Amino acid sequence: MAYRKTDGVLAALAAKREAILEAALSLMAEIGAEGVTTNALAARAKVGVGSLFTHFPNIEEIKTAAAGQVLAGDLAAMREAASRERFPLNALAAALAVFYRRQTKPRLARALAGMPAYRNGVRRELARLIAHAMDIDGVNAKLLAAASLGALYGVLEALGAKHDEGPNAAISYVLLGLGVPSRGANGIAERISASSAP
Repeated sequence: MAYRKTDGVLAALAAKREAILEAALSLMAEIGAEGVTTNALAARAKVGVGSLFTHFPNIEEIKTAAAGQVLAGDLAAMREAASRERFPLNALAAALAVFYRRQTKPRLARALAGMPAYRNGVRRELARLIAHAMDIDGVNAKLLAAASLGALYGVLEALGAKHDEGPNAAISYVLLGLGVPSRGANGIAERISASSAP
């Protein structure tokens, strides 16, 4: 007769898995993705080293899964903000503002930006929004999304996530890069930044 895990065992396994992912994000925010070691991760999650590999095949998969959780939250927030806007360009700007504001831990933001799955997920969402806002094809939208993501990270690096002008500047630079005239880009950025402020 095969052993069947009880609800209690399944809940305990799920809690350990969640603790491992939270610990990975915490360490990535403190020391960057490269600095996360097996021993540090196990200690932070308060699990044995063997428990890490009960849930994941290796440490890279742990970091990827943790980044995937953040990506899911970021994409949901961006889509929700965009859905509240009537015009496609404003929807793009709202998504940009939310993405920028969610980057509250600069070291974690840099770590996530270095992870292809995270970066590609955000870039795909930006490409979708750009294609709709600018009425362009998928290839050009992908290229513009890559440039836009670079601009977002550049403003984040220069001004920091908590700087009051950060979201406004990020939106303005991305819209200017997309060819929106400066008066329109600045007006949209000011309105969206003000309406999306926490």
